[in-house]
Amino acid sequence: MFNQIIEYINEKLENILKIGKYTNTIGSDGKLQEVQLKTLRNIEDALKVGQFGFNSKAPLESRCVVARIGNESIVIANEHIASIIDVASGDSVVYNQNGDYMKVGKDKITIKAKSIQSDCADFTINTTNFTVNASASAFTGTITANGTTIDDTHTHAQGPDSAGNSQAETNPPS
Repeated sequence: MFNQIIEYINEKLENILKIGKYTNTIGSDGKLQEVQLKTLRNIEDALKVGQFGFNSKAPLESRCVVARIGNESIVIANEHIASIIDVASGDSVVYNQNGDYMKVGKDKITIKAKSIQSDCADFTINTTNFTVNASASAFTGTITANGTTIDDTHTHAQGPDSAGNSQAETNPPS
């Protein structure tokens, strides 16, 4: 009788809170993600709920915690081995399974990615010092430096050349 009571309690607790692994994920285009997961006893469907303003689709085999609320199973937390990034107390990190991340730490934001793209009308950087370390760089459009426009019509006066000519304007870039 005692074992039956313990089994009954365990079954009820399992129906409230479960641990599982993702076996399939569907959607996220304006709807809650539908997730299929494997728990200790069976495979079941659940909905993934996230914080406002943040959306992600965890890779398959991600571990998750599922709560039973009414007739719905809701994923309330998940994580994957890719999430093991060193984070100090008070820091935050946004990452993907490929190892790209943005880490917000004390007095510093670190971004590690293969490529960063910004699509915006205006982009302003206010800083005391600005350093670019690059083996190659490319700029398109018009660049203004200290009030001087640098574009495809920009020329420079030159010093004496091999023919002894001085102060002749260089040709615009081609």
